[in-house]
Amino acid sequence: MKRLSISFVLFIFFVMIILAAQRLFAQTPTAKSVIINEWSQGNSIDGASAEWVELLVVGNVTGCDTVLDLAGLRLQKAPGLQSNYIEFKNVPLWQDVPRGAIIVIYNGNNKSSVLPADDYSFAGDYKVVIGHNNATYFTKFGTTWAAATEMFANSFSATAQPVLYHNPSSTDIFVWGTDGPGASAYPGSNQLVYYTNHYNSGTFSNASDWEVKAYNAGYPGTYNTGNNIMFVQGLRNNTPSISIVTTSPVSGMMGNTIYFDIKLGCEIPAANVIGVSFKFERDWQDYFRVPASFYGTPYVPGYNLFGDGGGTALVDTTTEPGKINYSTIKTSGTTYCGSCGYVTRLPLYIQDTLPNGAVVNFRLNEMYAILSNGVYKPLVKFLEEVDVTFISGTSGGTLFYKVGKGDSDHNGTVGLSDVTALASKFGLQGGAIQGIVNWNTCTTVIRDPWGVDAGLDPSVPGTVLAMWCDHNGDGRVGNLDVLAIGFCWNTNYIYTKANANVNLPLASSNLNLKVYDKSGRLVNNLSPNSIYEFVYSVKNAKDLLTASFELNWDADVEITGYKVSDQFKKNTTDFIEFVKIMNNSSAIALGRVWYDGPISGDEIELIRLTVKVGNNVDKLKLDLTNPEIRDESGKLYRLPVQLPELTTVPAKFTLLGNYPNPFNPSTVIKFEIAQPTKASLKIYNSLGQLVKVLMENEPVEAGRYEKEFNAADLSSGVYFYKLETPEFTAIKKMVLIK
Repeated sequence: MKRLSISFVLFIFFVMIILAAQRLFAQTPTAKSVIINEWSQGNSIDGASAEWVELLVVGNVTGCDTVLDLAGLRLQKAPGLQSNYIEFKNVPLWQDVPRGAIIVIYNGNNKSSVLPADDYSFAGDYKVVIGHNNATYFTKFGTTWAAATEMFANSFSATAQPVLYHNPSSTDIFVWGTDGPGASAYPGSNQLVYYTNHYNSGTFSNASDWEVKAYNAGYPGTYNTGNNIMFVQGLRNNTPSISIVTTSPVSGMMGNTIYFDIKLGCEIPAANVIGVSFKFERDWQDYFRVPASFYGTPYVPGYNLFGDGGGTALVDTTTEPGKINYSTIKTSGTTYCGSCGYVTRLPLYIQDTLPNGAVVNFRLNEMYAILSNGVYKPLVKFLEEVDVTFISGTSGGTLFYKVGKGDSDHNGTVGLSDVTALASKFGLQGGAIQGIVNWNTCTTVIRDPWGVDAGLDPSVPGTVLAMWCDHNGDGRVGNLDVLAIGFCWNTNYIYTKANANVNLPLASSNLNLKVYDKSGRLVNNLSPNSIYEFVYSVKNAKDLLTASFELNWDADVEITGYKVSDQFKKNTTDFIEFVKIMNNSSAIALGRVWYDGPISGDEIELIRLTVKVGNNVDKLKLDLTNPEIRDESGKLYRLPVQLPELTTVPAKFTLLGNYPNPFNPSTVIKFEIAQPTKASLKIYNSLGQLVKVLMENEPVEAGRYEKEFNAADLSSGVYFYKLETPEFTAIKKMVLIK
C-alpha cells in the first residue's frame, strides 16, 4: 500500500481552504461550566466577615461555548432554589464572559486587605473584582453578607457551603460538597483554599488537588499554583491539551503489538477543533514498526475524533526515520468540543524481542490543533511522554513483579526480615538480569521470575523469590545485595505486597539473654560506669537457619563492640552477618546460607555484645523487639523471648529526701547505698533529741531503698532524719503538720 507524506505547512493550507470561520455565541452555563477556584473565610485582622469567593469560567465543555452569558447565575449557601443569594444581573459585563475569566466576589461591607483593587472589565487581564452589594452588577436577596456577618461557616455544612446555581435553567452549576472537595478541603477561620489542578476530565472533587493555606497565602484574581496555571492559560488561549496513554509493563516479545491512546482535552478542554497533527517519536527504533494496515486506515474505529464520518487521517514514517508524522482533519465542517476524546489509537508492532527489563521512552512533539476559524494553535503538554518497561524473560513475560531495592521479602519495607530472607536465597540466580541498579537511589524495578523461582507461589506466606533478593541486578543473590539492604534501610515502597507475613506462627524455641561481668561472672545487677558482655542465644533450636531482632536502649548505655558466635557459624562456607548500630538502637540479623544447611541444639549462641553502662542509669532499659527466626525451608517464625530483669546499683551513697513533705502522719524516705555496708536511719526533733529509730546498724546490699516513717504519736513541728554508714553521713529536714 502506498505511504502518504504530508508537511504541516501543506496541512494547514488545506484546512484553511476548506473551512470558513464560524461565529460563536454566548450560551447559558451548564453543570461545572463555572467552578469555584479559590475561597477565603476572612481573617482576624480584617474580620471574620471579610470573606470572598473566586470563580473560574471553564465554558460548556461539550457545547462548543467559549463565551458564557452569566445573567441569572447565583452565589448561595445551599443547592437548589434558595431565598438568600447574590444574582448576576442581565448587564453587558456578564453577557459574553470568556473561558478562563476569573470573577472575585467579596463582602462589599468588609473587603479583605489581600484582594486587588475593584475591576469591572475582563479586557486585558480576564478578571473582575466586585463587591457583592454593587447594585450595578448584582442583585442581593435575603440575608447574605453584612459588615460583621459571615456568609459561610468555618466547617463544612450542607447549608453553609458555596454553591453556584443558575436560576433560569434551575440548575446547580457547582456545589462545593459534591462537585468540589467538600469537607476534605474546607477553609476555617483565617484560611483560604484554592484549586491547583487542571480540568482533570471534569473531576474537581479530589482533596489532593486543593490546598488549604493561611488567608493571605492565596492568588486572588489570577491563576493558582501547579497545573492550575496551564489550565487557566489554556482556557484563555483556547489551546487544548494532548496526552499519551498506554500500559506498562508489557510483553516485549517479538510479534506483540503495543497501543498508544492519543487523547485531546483531558486537562484543558477542546473547543471548536477540526484537526490535530503531531510527531510521535521513540527510542529503540529498530525494534518497532507501524503495522501496514494502519497506513490505509490510520485510526482504530471508536478511537478517533476526526477520521469517522467525514474526515481523513494521514500517517508518514518515511520523511524522518524513527518518527511518525500524524495528521487528522474533519472535512465535513463539524468541529470537536469536549474532554478526553481519542485523536487516534496508535499501534506499534514489535519486530524483534527487546532485552528483558528494557525501558523505552515514547513521546509527542510538534503538537498542533486547527480551530474552526482557521487559527493554528500549539497543544498544551501535560502527559506528552511515557516510559514503557518491556518484560521479555524466558517465562514469556507472563508473570512479573515490581521489586523495591532492599525489600527481599517483598513486604514493602526494608528491614531485618529482608536480611534473613536473602540468606534463604543466597547464591541463587536473581531472575532475569536487567543491569546494575543505581546505588545512589532506593527505587523499584520490574523483575520477571524464572529459573529457581519458576513455579513458586508468592501468595503463600513465607515464600521468598530469588528475584526479590537480587537488589543490584547482577543476576545473582550475593554480598552486594546485603549492602543494598543497609543503604535502603527503613525505605517504604508502594506496590502490591505479594508476600504478607501476618500472624507469624510461634516458634517452639525461645531467645535467651545472659549477662557477664568482666571477670566472667553471671550477673543481674549492673554497676554504673562498667562494661558487661550480653550473650544472646536460641534455646531448643531446631533447623535454625537465621535469627534476627532489634534492640533499643537508654542514652547512657553504649554498645562498644560485638562478636558473632562461632557456634552459629559452625560448618558454614558462607555466613550473613548484619549488625547495624545506630544512636540508641541496633538491628541484628544473622544467617546461615541455605546450602550450608540449618543447625540444631539445646542452646545455640548467636552473638556477644560488649555493653558499657554509664553513670546516670537508674534502671537499665534494653528493650528487644521483632525477634524472628527462619527454618531450613525459609519459613519465618516469631520467636518467644526469655530475658532476665536487669537492675543497676547506685554510683554513690545518697540521701534523696522524703515524700510527701510536709506530711501527716506518714512519709517515705528514700536513699541509695553504693556498696554492701551497715546503715542507720534515725529521726530527731528540732532540739536534737532522738525520737525514732528506723534502722540501727542494719546490714544492707548495694541498691535503692525506701523506709516509711509514721509520726502518728508525734506533735506538729520540724524534724530531721539522718542516714549514717561507715562511709557516708547525711541529714535532711521534714515538716509534720497535723
